[in-house]
Amino acid sequence: MKMALLLGLVACGGGATAPAVGSGSGSGSNSQPTEIDLCVLGHEALDTLKQCNGKPTLQAAQQFNGVLAMVKKDPAMQTTCAQMLHTLDENFRKDSCSLPLSPAARTRMYDLVEAWYATRTPVTPTGNPAADAVIAKVVEIRDTACKCNTELCLEGVQKSLDTITPFAADAPEVARTLGTALLDDVSRCSARITKPVVRH
Repeated sequence: MKMALLLGLVACGGGATAPAVGSGSGSGSNSQPTEIDLCVLGHEALDTLKQCNGKPTLQAAQQFNGVLAMVKKDPAMQTTCAQMLHTLDENFRKDSCSLPLSPAARTRMYDLVEAWYATRTPVTPTGNPAADAVIAKVVEIRDTACKCNTELCLEGVQKSLDTITPFAADAPEVARTLGTALLDDVSRCSARITKPVVRH
């Protein structure tokens, strides 16, 4: 899921910090977490954060739960939940509030988002010269976006995207699929600048 889809989530104001949620399973002091499930912990964290400075987070929790319902069969759901939680947490921090996640859960969230930012689509020629020419142009723009370090640089990327010639009507479906994946790369690399991971 693209990070752009998560921007509508509602931030809350500052307030008391709720207890940290989820560093592992089991009640013994020597128990070790086998896996940190950010989808489950994110739900628990939002549930403990009923209000923050009088501003309810109900809408954020509802949207998060809606995504959980959609992705629970998807093997990539941990990355999806990490993206959502990262966006929520940064929005909350603007008003001096943060999700009550344990240090281990927070580290996993940051690691997954950074890995998602670093993902690049491999490119294989389709065999259609016209389509491959369009793909080559998109790859060039993708690579430029992924080298950007400023939003000013991203503005140049957007201008370049506007110059891309659409695929011809007879372009193979594999080319269209690859083109879409490469544009997702551009979005990912842009999000790396506009919503950077800052480890709190």
